Amino acid sequence: MSTRPEHPVIPELRAGRLDNAITLMRAEVDRDHRQLDLSHPDVRSGFMLLAQVYLVAGQPENARPHLEFALDLARRFDGDDHPMTMSISADLGRVYLDLHLPRRALPLLRKQLAAAVARHGRDAAETVVPRGDLADACADIGARAEAAGLLRTNLEICLRHFGADHEYTVITREKLEDVGISSPRRGRRFGIWPRRERGRVSA
Repeated sequence: MSTRPEHPVIPELRAGRLDNAITLMRAEVDRDHRQLDLSHPDVRSGFMLLAQVYLVAGQPENARPHLEFALDLARRFDGDDHPMTMSISADLGRVYLDLHLPRRALPLLRKQLAAAVARHGRDAAETVVPRGDLADACADIGARAEAAGLLRTNLEICLRHFGADHEYTVITREKLEDVGISSPRRGRRFGIWPRRERGRVSA
C-alpha cells in the first residue's frame, strides 16, 4: 500500500529550521500561483499552509494576508460551508485575535462556534475551543456579559469532560475571574487560549 509522501516543509519544521520552511513554502505558493488557475484547490491550500508555517514561526502578522487571500478563494470556489473554508476561517479568526483585531474576528468566530455546536452538540468537548475564542473576542471589545456567559458554559463542559484540574478548566476559571475586572491584570490577555489547532501543519 502506497503512502502519501511527506511534504518537504515538515522536516524543516521538525528540525526548527523555520526560515528554511518559510522559504520553501513561499517558493511553492509562488509557483502554484503562476502555473495553476485560481480555482485549483492547491492554490488555496498552499496559501493556507504558508500561513500555518508563519504561525508556527510566531508571525501572525505575516500569516494574515495569506489567510485572507485563501479565504476569499475558498468562499468563491468551495462555498462558505466547505470544510476548507471553515478551517481557513477559524485560523484567520484566531490570527485577528492575536493581532488585537477582535471586531474582525467576531463574525468568523461566531460562525465557527455555530458550526461546532451544529455538528457536535452544545455540550460537546469540541465546542470548548471555539467558544473560548469567541469569549476572548467579546471580552476584548468590552462585551463582558456575553463573554462571561460563554465562559460559564465552557466551565460546565470542561468540568464534565476534562475534570477540575485540566488545563482548559483552570484557564476557563481564570478567564471568568478576569472578565469581572474592569482593568484585567497586566500581562494577561483574553486572546491567550490553549488551541489544539495551533502549530498544526499537515502535508
